[in-house]
This record gives sequence, structure tokens and C-alpha cells, in this order.
Amino acid sequence: MDFSWPVIHNWDYLVWYITKVFLTLICAINLTDSVPTGHNVSPKAGSPEQTCGNVCRYDEYFRRAQCNERGLTYIPSSTGCEMTTILELQNNNIQNIPPERIEEYYHVKTMGLSWNQISVLYPGTFSRLSRLRNMICSHNNLEIVPNGVFNGTEESLSRIYLNNNSIIIIGNRAFQGLAQVTFINLNDNLIKALPVRVFRDVINIKDLFLDNNELKYLNKDQFKGLKEMSTLSLQGNQIKTLPSGLFSGLESLNEVSISNNQLITILAPQILGLRLGVNVLNLTNNHMSHTAVIFPFLINATWTLYLGGNPFLCDCDFQMLQERLNTTSTQQTIDTSSENPLSCEFQDGTKQNITDSLSNLCHDTTTKEREIDNWFNRSGSTNQHGQLTSSETNPGWLPIFIFTELTLFFILWLGNTFYKPCKKAGNVIKAKIAKVQP
Repeated sequence: MDFSWPVIHNWDYLVWYITKVFLTLICAINLTDSVPTGHNVSPKAGSPEQTCGNVCRYDEYFRRAQCNERGLTYIPSSTGCEMTTILELQNNNIQNIPPERIEEYYHVKTMGLSWNQISVLYPGTFSRLSRLRNMICSHNNLEIVPNGVFNGTEESLSRIYLNNNSIIIIGNRAFQGLAQVTFINLNDNLIKALPVRVFRDVINIKDLFLDNNELKYLNKDQFKGLKEMSTLSLQGNQIKTLPSGLFSGLESLNEVSISNNQLITILAPQILGLRLGVNVLNLTNNHMSHTAVIFPFLINATWTLYLGGNPFLCDCDFQMLQERLNTTSTQQTIDTSSENPLSCEFQDGTKQNITDSLSNLCHDTTTKEREIDNWFNRSGSTNQHGQLTSSETNPGWLPIFIFTELTLFFILWLGNTFYKPCKKAGNVIKAKIAKVQP
């Protein structure tokens, strides 16, 4: 038997192979030493095993868990933050809110979920958070606000932020039982229509924002029963008309904004149910061209009207608006700021600012002024709630109108009744005269 070593013909290959094996062993040893064992292994951000205590910063004094900007894809368990009242989860990549995970944060009062990728809120998601006051879920991908989503928070929830989502549908009982809610922000969504009584249970709401949606129509009972509402904002929608009685019963309403819509005309305030206590009415950037529709809103000199950006015609009505603006009683009524200048437009497209005189356009507006003043006097009475009472309810000209109509009807009846007999008698007389004549 030959025990001699085999002859190696390729020494370069052997050196390369031994070096490779040696380096591999060194790397393996280093990796083994660097990996912690047991409970010291921290879960990666986004894993289901992560806890609030090891991925968030917890302030025990303020009971505040700062989990924002951590790259989270899941809501961490409450371990380490069990007593938190402020849970900040904004600016992460969270896609859903499992109710079984949320309910661990039983003491939370403010929950920040903005700037995530949340696309669904399930009914009963917050059902175990009986202390929740502020729910902030703006800048996400929500499309639906389902019925029952806030069940369990009826006694505590005060402020709801759902702005800057993609909401199309709101369930007609989405806000059911939320009598403590005072603030709802639904700005910057894709809402085309609202269920008629979707806000019927938020009876203590003070501020409601529906700006920059796709609303085209409002039901007259849309805000019925919201006696505490102070601010209503409907800017940036596609509303073309406001139904009569829309603001009836809104006894605390102080500011209304309907700017940047498609209003061509607007009903008189007493028909809309708009109370005298309103301080601000914003109608800028609509499609109103006839100044006369604004005159009823000059009844109350305490209102501040924003009318700029409407294509008003340069006519006698606009001149009269200028003249009333210069009077003491209406000096503070109309805002003439340069941001949305109030102006009129001639047929050739030339525009003229409200501050530029149109005195040569109509030489005598005294008669028309007197007519409008009389209209104001007829329409300007108020009821016990400070609402203007409609002149259409009991107009002074109604008896005269009825008497005139009845008189005309009687004359026509007489003519129709006696015309034929008189004509027949006349023909007989003519025939007899013809016989007598030679």
C-alpha cells in the first residue's frame, strides 16, 4: 500500500480554498457572538411582537407614549405603557387598527393616528376605550366611516378628526349616541352626499367643518336640532342652492362660510332661517351676478358679509350697494379687503371695484332705495329666537291682491253672461230698423 501524499498540481487553487474556509469560520464566530439571546432580543419595528415599552418613548409624568416616526407597521402592545393617556402613533406605516390591540390601551384619552396608511375603521374598533376624548385619524386612506365605529365612546368622545382622507360614504348612524362631541373635522375628503340626519345625535357640537368635499346638495333638515353649533363651514364644495329652513333652529350659530361654491342666488335670511346673532357670513367666490339678492342681508348691520369674487353686474343695484356701504348704519357690514375684492363687471368684461364710484351710471336711485327700505321694514321683524320672520308668512299686500283678482273675475263673468243675449237683441233691433227703412 502506498502511503505517500498525493501530488498537488494546482497550488493556487488550494491556497484560495483554505483562505475561504478560514474567513468563513471567523465570520461565523463573530456573528454568533453579536446575537443577543433570550429576552434581550428586541423585535424589529413593525413586527407583531413589538411592545410600547421597547419601541416608544414613555413619559411617566405626563403618561404620554411617543411612538411617532418609528417606522411601525403594527400598533405595539401596551406592555411598558399600560397607564398611558396620550398615545402618539402618527407618521408611521400602520395599515389597520385591530380592536383587540387597541383595547389594551384602556386609559388612553387622546389617540393620534394621523399620517399613516389606515384604510379601514371597523365597527366597534374603539369599543373598549371608554375614556377616549380626542380621536385624530387625519391624513390616511379611509373611504368609509361605518355605522358603530365609535360605539363605546359615547360618554367621553369630544373631538373627531377625519380630515384629509378619501372618505366617500358616511353611515347614517356613524355618529350615533355621541352627545358629548363638540368638534368634527371632515375637510378634504370626497363626500358627495350626506345622510339627512347623520348629525342628529351630536346635539352639543359647536364646530362642524365640511370644507373641500364634493357636496352638491343639502337637505333642509341636514343640521336640524344642532342648537349649540357656533361654526359651520362648507367652503370649497359644489353647492348651487341652499334650501329654505336650512338654518332654522340653529340658535347659537355665529359664523357661516359657504365660500368657493357654485351659488347663483341665495334666499333671503328669514327664509333660510338665519338668525340675527350670526356675526360672519362668507359668500365669497360663488357665481352670483345679481346684487339685489344681497339686499335682504343688509337688514342686520352687525353681520360681516364677505362677498368678493362674485361676478356681480355693474348696474343700478350695484351702485345702490355702494351708496348703502357708505352710510353709517352699514359701514361695517361688507368686507372690502383686497384678498377677495368686491367688484362688478360691465358687459365688455371691464371690472370696477366697489370703492370706485358708479355715480354716473344711475342718476337717481332714491325711489328704488325707498322701495328697498320699505321691504326691509316689512321683512325685518324677529321672533323670540332672534330669527327674521318672513314677509311671505303674512304679507300686507295679500288682501289687495285677492280683492283685485276677485273683481276681475266678476267683470269677466258678467261679460260672458250677458254678451250673447245683448248681441241677439241687437241683431233683432237691427232687423226691424231695416224693414222700416224704405
